[in-house]
Amino acid sequence: MFLLTEAKVDRIIQNRKRFFFSGLLIFLVPLLLPQPWGISVSAPFTSFMLMIFGVYGFAFRSWRSNPGLWMLAVLITLANSACLLFYEYEQYKSLFVVEPGQPARPLNWNGLKFVLDSTLALLIYSRVVKFAATVSIKNWKITKELKRK
Repeated sequence: MFLLTEAKVDRIIQNRKRFFFSGLLIFLVPLLLPQPWGISVSAPFTSFMLMIFGVYGFAFRSWRSNPGLWMLAVLITLANSACLLFYEYEQYKSLFVVEPGQPARPLNWNGLKFVLDSTLALLIYSRVVKFAATVSIKNWKITKELKRK
């Protein structure tokens, strides 16, 4: 089933600080390491997705009682999706796309790191979208019920 159970939604909301700060830590660790190591271990998309997951947890704490919150869930999910797709495509283009007539670029550490980071970020983002869809649909039903009364 695509939607999460209410218990899973509550668990995500309870772990919102853990998601946000672990994403922030993953983002900051490369800044603390010496120069050749710091750049090589950065995972910007994964850290961004974890921080976004934490922000979703903060934003939707009152999803059962605040009618109309489903609109915010849809809006920020669409905005985050557009940003993620744009940045992923730009990074992909800079690493793998070559000009016509140029030789193909070999797969190096930067390309492999991008593939791993993007894969992990997209796995996290699939959970974010499930969370947002669950909150949107259930909050929309609550909002519809309140309008009927």
